[in-house]
Amino acid sequence: MRTSAALSFAFCGLMAAALLACSREGPSAPASARPAPRAPSDPQAIAAASGTSAAAPPPSAGAGPAGAIEYEDVEDDLRAGAADAGAQEVPPQLVDRWELKEVRYKNGRASFVPQHYRGFRLRANGRFDWSDGCNHKSTSARVSGSNLSLDPGATSTMVGCSFVVEDVHYQQATHYKVEDRTLYLHTPSQIYVLERFPYSKLSLHAWSLHSIKDRQSGKLLKLDRFRREYHHFLLRVEEDTRFQFTDLDREEFTGSLRVEGGEIRGMAYDQASKDRLRARPEQSGYLPDTTRDYKPTKKKYPTTYAQRLDWEAVTSFKVLEGTMKTGSEEHETEILELHSDKQIYRFIPR
Repeated sequence: MRTSAALSFAFCGLMAAALLACSREGPSAPASARPAPRAPSDPQAIAAASGTSAAAPPPSAGAGPAGAIEYEDVEDDLRAGAADAGAQEVPPQLVDRWELKEVRYKNGRASFVPQHYRGFRLRANGRFDWSDGCNHKSTSARVSGSNLSLDPGATSTMVGCSFVVEDVHYQQATHYKVEDRTLYLHTPSQIYVLERFPYSKLSLHAWSLHSIKDRQSGKLLKLDRFRREYHHFLLRVEEDTRFQFTDLDREEFTGSLRVEGGEIRGMAYDQASKDRLRARPEQSGYLPDTTRDYKPTKKKYPTTYAQRLDWEAVTSFKVLEGTMKTGSEEHETEILELHSDKQIYRFIPR
């Protein structure tokens, strides 16, 4: 038995050697016909072959969104197209957007430059809109000669402020004076110095992100239901050249852009903001949907969105007159839309 096994093993060895010899004697395939060797795709395998340690792959150089946006089939509570109807109640020289530059006191107290009040808009039909930096307000104006008064029954959003509201009281206005591009609005104790707004409507307000709309499907991701204060999801554009975005966790990111008419060029985060985004976890946690107006859901949403907003894809903007539905009521509002090929980011004034 041992002899037979040995002979069998030897025979197999001779056959293997003969086959190997035949393969070496045959014609070799040209280099162009041979498949190229496949490089290992696993960094760990590459490191093992070269005898080095594997390093983590570098972060992407792009600044696009890190995660897909999950849209929903929900009712849209923003409607564009509110008419600026009504008779001409205000002299044409007053119809404009006015930026508040200084607050003066008539008793000699030192004047101050407001940090939160951004001025007001006065329309031809007498509608007077302004913000105190926390809530957006609206009332009607009456003008007779140089006298100007506001209806005390203003409508207002009801958002809790995290700062002390400044000492500005437009509703106490009594008269005004216009000199070139400057408006002096008087109350019994103060003078508000305002100038005609020199930039685009994009720079007029601080804008709060309301929703993201998918251009193809028309579906929305509504973000206003997660916000507890208007400091969240806040976009500020300064003088049509710089912007700042405050995420839901209040981390701020800055960048630059160029506004040319209704077009936006080169909107992108600064390098320092890009670096912070790369180092930041894609999700720092999740936030449950707890809004009363929505059906109960177990779905949870990421608490950070700065990585998902693709500013670099934005090419144009529009500021529209519209309405926003809150419960069973609707109120007029401006709507800022930032447009890209795939999405529309929609904001309302803070």
